[in-house]
Amino acid sequence: MMESSEEEALFRSDPYPTLYFVQSPTTTLSFHSPATQRRLTLSHYSSSRGSTNSLHDKKSPENEAGGGGVVAVKLGEKCGGGGDGVESEEEEVEEKRFGMGKKMWDLVTFSRSDSCVWILVQISLRLMLSFGVALFFFFLITKPPSPMISLKIERMKEFRLGEGVDNTGVTTKFLTCNCSINLLVNIKSRLYGLHIHPMVLTMSFNDIPFATSMEKQALYASSNGPTSFLLYLGTTNKPMYGAGRSMQDILDSGKGLSLVVRVEFSSRFNVVGKLVRLKYHHRIECILILNRTYDKQRKTSTFYNICKLL
Repeated sequence: MMESSEEEALFRSDPYPTLYFVQSPTTTLSFHSPATQRRLTLSHYSSSRGSTNSLHDKKSPENEAGGGGVVAVKLGEKCGGGGDGVESEEEEVEEKRFGMGKKMWDLVTFSRSDSCVWILVQISLRLMLSFGVALFFFFLITKPPSPMISLKIERMKEFRLGEGVDNTGVTTKFLTCNCSINLLVNIKSRLYGLHIHPMVLTMSFNDIPFATSMEKQALYASSNGPTSFLLYLGTTNKPMYGAGRSMQDILDSGKGLSLVVRVEFSSRFNVVGKLVRLKYHHRIECILILNRTYDKQRKTSTFYNICKLL
């Protein structure tokens, strides 16, 4: 009766006792005493509970050597830390799989554990993103169309070939000419004007340039309408050598002297200051057919010109 009451008291006690000492069986024992049977029963009971609670066993040196000894069993602990290793490996796999998503999520969410500096960085990133999206939609709504550029030669005030001697004593033809050119810029935007960079004008005969001019000041074409600019191109006492004699012969024949006028310049729309700009490059070529006759009423040599954008 005493033994059965002791066994019932043991089974009804705390399911997680702190520490029990169990006498391990030896190879030389052929029978068990009642006390030994109770201890074996307790050891069997503890091992059955450890299957669900992961018991941690500590072996004494005597058990490791194969002899009888005492086994210390501590209930309620995990065996050998194996569960922690498995869980840590699973967490590493999840972090590798969802690491990028977590980082992106951390950029757009606030947490109580975040520092003030990190919160300021997140707020700055959101403001920059919002500003970029607003700027993009503003550009799409207010984007100006490409400017319409046209060129026309208004007058050839003077075109004269004279004969003389250059600095080396060679007799040649000297050319003096002066023409005015009208540049027309038409803009269909109500918000933006066109900034025109300094332009380069050249006049050539048989691919030989003899007159060059450069507008040093930048021009500005106002919004919502056409704007006209008057440009000048010419030269004074330019030695032409063999080309001068060919030009004089063509004029004397009455066939019409063919000259080429080229204008090159760049322009831009400042949509949002220096942040957003629309840039264009323009190249215009005019074919000028010049006659020898002079129109006194218009004060210009008679000519015919065709201009086109390249």
